[in-house]
Amino acid sequence: MSDNKSSSTTNNKDRSSMPSSTTSDDGAKQRIPSTLKQTPTSKRTAIWILLYLCATNVLIFMDRGTLSAMVKGIREHYDASTTEAGVLGSIFMAGFLIASGPFAYLPHYIHPILIMTIGLGIWMAANVLAFFSTEFWMLVLARALTGAGEASFCTLAIPLINDVSPPESKTRWIGYYSMMVPFGYALGFIYGQNVMSATNSIFWPFLIEVFLMAPFWLLTFSSRFRKALISTHYKNLRDNFRSSIVPSQSGDDESVDAQSVSDVSSMEGIEMQDPIRRHLSRRQSASGPSHLDERTPVQRNFLQEVTVILKTPLFLCLAFGYAAFNFTYGGLGYWANDYVETQFDFSASDTVIINAIISVVCGISGAILGGYWQDR
Repeated sequence: MSDNKSSSTTNNKDRSSMPSSTTSDDGAKQRIPSTLKQTPTSKRTAIWILLYLCATNVLIFMDRGTLSAMVKGIREHYDASTTEAGVLGSIFMAGFLIASGPFAYLPHYIHPILIMTIGLGIWMAANVLAFFSTEFWMLVLARALTGAGEASFCTLAIPLINDVSPPESKTRWIGYYSMMVPFGYALGFIYGQNVMSATNSIFWPFLIEVFLMAPFWLLTFSSRFRKALISTHYKNLRDNFRSSIVPSQSGDDESVDAQSVSDVSSMEGIEMQDPIRRHLSRRQSASGPSHLDERTPVQRNFLQEVTVILKTPLFLCLAFGYAAFNFTYGGLGYWANDYVETQFDFSASDTVIINAIISVVCGISGAILGGYWQDR
C-alpha cells in the first residue's frame, strides 16, 4: 500500500515536470499541470494600458500636426525659405529613424518602461528647447530630438498592445491605437493654429504640449503602473500563445488533446521561434553537430540581428510599404495646410478645419475597417 502511494506521488511529480511525455490510458487525452496554466493580464488592466498608450499617441501626433499648422508662421518669424521649412519637417523623421533601432534593441537589456520614461523625457525637453529657440537652427535641433524621443514610445507601444490584447482582437486593438495617428494630426492642426493666433507666437504651442504630456510621463514612475506593464511585457507573449492552444476551463487541471500538450510544452523554448535563433541554428548545424536547442540562450548582436531581418522578404515588403505610406502621408500632412492656404486663398482657420475633417474621417474609418477585416 505504501509502495503504491509512493509510486503515485512519483508519477504526479513526473507529470508536472514533463507534461508532454504523460498520457492517459487511451492515449487521447492528457492532464495539463498547473505550471502550464495561463496567467493573462486582466481585461481591465489591459484596457487601461491600451487607453494610456492611445492617449500618449494622440499627444505625440498632435505635436506633428501642430508643426504643420505653424509652417507659414515659422517661415515668417525666421524669414526661412521653403527649403529650410522642408528641412525642419524632415529632420524630425531623421531623429526618429536614427533612434528607432537602438530603442527597439535596448529592451533586451533594459526594462521597456525605463526606455519609455527616458524617451518621453527627451520629447518633453525637446519641446522646451523649441520654446526657447531664438535661432532657426535651435528649432531644427529641437525637432530632431523630438523625433528621437518619440521613437522610444512608438517602437514599444505596438508590441506591448500585442502582448496584452485578447487573442481574437489583437489586430483590432492595434487598429484602435493606430487610428489615434490621424486623430492626433487633426487635433494638432486645430490646436496649433488657434494657440498660435491666440498668443501671437509660434513658441507657446510647444510649451503647452509639455504640460499636457507631463502627467503621462510622471505615470511611468508609478510603481503600480510599472508593475502592470513590466509583468505584462515579459509574461503575456507565452501566455497568449498557450491560450490559443489550451482551452480555458475551470478546475485545478485541464484536459486537452495530447498533441496540444506537446505543442504547449515545445513553447517553453519560445525563443526558437524568432528568426535570429533559427538562423544561428542553421549555421551551426551546417558546420557540425548542433548544441543550440530550444532552451539555449542566444547571445544577441545588433548587427547580426539586422542582417537576418534584412534577409526576410516579408519584413522588407512591409518596411518598404510603410515607407511609401509615410512618404505620402508625411508630405501631405506637413505641407497641406500651407499649400491650401497659399494656393487657394483659404483662411488659416478654414484650412485647418478642412484638413482635420479629411484626416479624421479617412484615417479612423480606415483603421477600424482594416482591423475588423483582419480579425475576421
